[in-house]
Amino acid sequence: MIFVYNLIYILALPLIIIRDFLTKRVKGINFFKSKFGFIDKSQDEHIWIHGVSLGEVRALSGIVSSLLNEEKRILFTSSTNTGLTEILKKYSTDSVVVMPFPYDLNFLHQKIISNFNVSKIILFESEFWPNLIFSKPNNVQLISLNTTISQKTLKKMRLFKPFSDQLIKRFDLFLAQTDEIKSNLLEFQASNIKVTGNIKLSSENYRLNEEKANEIASKLAKNRLKVVAGSTHEGEEDFIIEALKSLHDMQLIIAPRHPERFHALSGTFQNQRLNYSIYSHQNNHESSDIVLFDRVGDLYELYSACDIAIVGGSIIFTKGHNFIEPIHANTVSITGENLSNFKELKKIFCSEGPVMTFKDKKELAGIISDLKIESQRNERLFLQKDKLEKYSGNYSVILSALTDE
Repeated sequence: MIFVYNLIYILALPLIIIRDFLTKRVKGINFFKSKFGFIDKSQDEHIWIHGVSLGEVRALSGIVSSLLNEEKRILFTSSTNTGLTEILKKYSTDSVVVMPFPYDLNFLHQKIISNFNVSKIILFESEFWPNLIFSKPNNVQLISLNTTISQKTLKKMRLFKPFSDQLIKRFDLFLAQTDEIKSNLLEFQASNIKVTGNIKLSSENYRLNEEKANEIASKLAKNRLKVVAGSTHEGEEDFIIEALKSLHDMQLIIAPRHPERFHALSGTFQNQRLNYSIYSHQNNHESSDIVLFDRVGDLYELYSACDIAIVGGSIIFTKGHNFIEPIHANTVSITGENLSNFKELKKIFCSEGPVMTFKDKKELAGIISDLKIESQRNERLFLQKDKLEKYSGNYSVILSALTDE
């Protein structure tokens, strides 16, 4: 089976390289030189950690920081421009080597493992790269962190069960998100499985800048309900404004997902003769019904300064955004029902849990109207935080498992 995989991969590789040539650009990294393993050697022992994209890299940041505090050296790889950029921005230290994940070729993995004296390989969630897994020497520990297996992947694994068995048995340790994932892994003869929760939900990934949060709160309305619409996409601002127009004693703060839309949105609000202000243009927004929040990188602090968060990207845009973030900021979270990138979290927190979703303007207005009552907000937030605590990854247990020799 590995022969068939390699044959297909090698045939597809020219197209993959062309795609990468057209789309992969990261300042500070010689992309193709690194992808083919041409990078300076190191005699120091390294832990190889791989997070496929930006979300995974951010979820791993607490673990990486803890390992650095224990004077470990890290080889940190990612497959996307945003993931690599985030690593470079966050870790300006010789203890972290940053490179794109190499092409899945046996000799490249062996070269990198040798060049960096790799002692452990930590793959995040469902990153099961066959040639990396099979090329790993027996003296190198292979760990799957925050393991999850989608139903689609599970069907494929069952279809090629003998191959999947061989693949899964190569892992030394699985740190699985749920008991259900553990049961799925046991189908493929996995051993040494610990259920440690979902690290993406852990509070260690969320650090509030209280000074910024207090500054933001001081500039917004004091005696009105503050509702933030965060990470909104084109068309979603109009949807929310229209839905909430009949509600009074409320200030709506809009934080678009893409900063390049600030100017166009301001023009739209002006043409509609809305009572709005732009956050960076004045120090007091007490009298504004709508505030266009045009500061980048402070969404978490904005969530903390408000009473209710409507998380966008889930109304017209269908993939959804992180509706867990407001809960960590002690703010009630609601979201549209289009969450194709968050199917598992939707099942846990929305379909079976305390995060309310809406499909139309009437439903959104009804939810906000109910949550205007402080006791309702407090009860809803309690339920959301309780569910979050139940499913969050246990950081101390995870770190102990990762550092266990």
